[in-house]
Amino acid sequence: MESPGQQATGAWHPEATEDTQAQREWQQKIELQESEIRENRGDPSLLHEVAMAYLGSAENVNSNTPQERLRDLLGSQERLISVILEGIRESINRNDLPNCSEILRSCFKIIVSPETEVKN
Repeated sequence: MESPGQQATGAWHPEATEDTQAQREWQQKIELQESEIRENRGDPSLLHEVAMAYLGSAENVNSNTPQERLRDLLGSQERLISVILEGIRESINRNDLPNCSEILRSCFKIIVSPETEVKN
């Protein structure tokens, strides 16, 4: 499905800016979380869904470039696209989610826990 501003080529045309209902719903989700996203506390599932579209892994987004895919998902609200992109970029620096080391330690504890019998 093409979004407003997008033609069969998948190219974005900014002169057509009437957003779809689905795009307005995404805009509302981001607006409701905007302050949390800016403070790097946005809903991880929201960031994940948008990141999947950005990377081209969302089924309902078919544009050619990451920026076009975000416009296809989120519509003409460039400010919200900037907000969500910043949230995605900064998500690796969140202090409320485990970092790589913590995840690996947790996995190691599960694989080799004190209850695990190790035989030579």
